[in-house]
Amino acid sequence: MLRSSDETVDIRHWKKVAQHLPEEIVADRFLTKEECEAAVFQSIWELGYKCPRCDFEGKSWVLKSRNIFQCPDCRFQYSARSQTPLRRKTVPFLDCFKGAEWIIATMAANRRNILTINSFAGIVKLKNYRTARALRLEMFKELQKPLGGFLGRLICVDAVQESVDSQDRLEALMDYYDFGSLKAPFTKFEK
Repeated sequence: MLRSSDETVDIRHWKKVAQHLPEEIVADRFLTKEECEAAVFQSIWELGYKCPRCDFEGKSWVLKSRNIFQCPDCRFQYSARSQTPLRRKTVPFLDCFKGAEWIIATMAANRRNILTINSFAGIVKLKNYRTARALRLEMFKELQKPLGGFLGRLICVDAVQESVDSQDRLEALMDYYDFGSLKAPFTKFEK
């Protein structure tokens, strides 16, 4: 369960972000690693490419063998992940997208009691308690930003889905992830 008082949680914010979630589940929307990386790269450079080191504007080179980008001016090499809030995380983008969707759905439905570290770790496929806890906290802080911050921009769409109820969305996610048979990735007191 996420420890926060009712004064610190703005349910209206979470419902507003949840209205921008696509009708399909994120796991059905992003099927491959390449689709996730393309969405991240497009989100980072939506206004056009700009080198993070020398501010060169133009096209970047892509080193496909290592999935790295290179500035043609200063030759600085970087990955799409290094320019995001997830830069030092080893969790795949798709699992991060699933975790963000889970946080948004549980907070919008005002069901913080099921947003446990065990449930979150099962969705993002983490086996370490501290890693799961730290990632959940970082993602929660990022999603609290206006319109869900960087992660919200990645998984949400521009169209508002007013017909989707927060509770229905959460139940669909619980069915999709099969929480009845989802085993905890670690025991309760393992740290």
